[in-house]
Amino acid sequence: MGDRVSIGIIGCGNISPAYFRGCQAFDILDVVACADLDMDRARARAEESGITPVPPVGELLADPAIQMVVNLTTPQAHAEVNLAATTFHSPAAPWINGCVMPVVWKRMWGQGRVFYSSLGHVASDFDVLEVREIQTRGMLLASS
Repeated sequence: MGDRVSIGIIGCGNISPAYFRGCQAFDILDVVACADLDMDRARARAEESGITPVPPVGELLADPAIQMVVNLTTPQAHAEVNLAATTFHSPAAPWINGCVMPVVWKRMWGQGRVFYSSLGHVASDFDVLEVREIQTRGMLLASS
């Protein structure tokens, strides 16, 4: 197997342990950082998962060593974090209100690739073959 993909997780709430465990199911994935607006919660998740770096959200998004970001923020914060992850800005974006966002998308960014998926809000979602396939293909695309 090739190089592992460095993952940063943003949002360390109730669903995050399922994602930390889920990433362990893929040999190519390596969760190396997590962030949350609540730094104590981020530190607790990091300790549970054996992760040392716990940067603020903005630093995680700007870290060139993070190859893929998993956005586990609340639905109200998804758009802002996704915009930040793709533009590296955190603008107040009233124009996005009511905008229909795609469930899965990919794009080139600089010299790399971005894969976004809002699938997998509960661990059992990954029991669906198609969801696992979309996630696997997206992660492989982003890491190649």
